[in-house]
Amino acid sequence: MLSGGRFKPSALGGYERGERSISVSRFCALAALYGVPPDRLLSRTLEQASPAGREELIIDLNKLPLIADDLARMVAEFIHRIRAQRKDYLSDVITLRSGDIDALALSAQLKPDDLLASLRPAVRSGDESTRRPVSAGPSITLP
Repeated sequence: MLSGGRFKPSALGGYERGERSISVSRFCALAALYGVPPDRLLSRTLEQASPAGREELIIDLNKLPLIADDLARMVAEFIHRIRAQRKDYLSDVITLRSGDIDALALSAQLKPDDLLASLRPAVRSGDESTRRPVSAGPSITLP
């Protein structure tokens, strides 16, 4: 057996069917065994569980005032932190990527779909696609 007995077939089946829990360290060991980075494997799982929170969304910063006041402030603070992290204040758009919508929805105490609806006035129009599925990975980049 490839795992050298560390993972029994019955346990693997239980993980795959969602009938059995797995610790983070064991999950990472299993991902390494499969040759897949743990964050990529987890990202795929999260994308299937909540696709709305795992999408790419291009926000036009000039349209932020069109969002409801209480939400606009929270979104502006979130975007400010992302821009500071990227050290990029020169663009008038920002791309919220994999998991950003989930994180922002959690902060706003909204469902991802409800947050997306609230953000719609600030979504950049005229792009070939304003909502695209994101490939796995936690990075946040500007277009």
